[in-house]
Amino acid sequence: MLGILDPDDMAVGVIADRLGLAQPTISQHLRVLRDVHLVDGVTAGRERRYRTRPTGLTPIAQWLTSHDYWNRRLDALGVFLEED
Repeated sequence: MLGILDPDDMAVGVIADRLGLAQPTISQHLRVLRDVHLVDGVTAGRERRYRTRPTGLTPIAQWLTSHDYWNRRLDALGVFLEED
């Protein structure tokens, strides 16, 4: 769902249409994404509009970067397996 959200605000109905899902289902997903700070929601009149939060994935990216150990280990395993 994050992939279809524009940097600009997008109404829940538009998101539902793009994904082919019911609005209540989309609203539930967006509530979870809002709770974990991946999207921001704003009420505009009678509709709720959402946009991605650029800094929302920063902690995950930092964690992955700090755990580069597994990338190096798997690369070494690939080299070892190719040597045979």
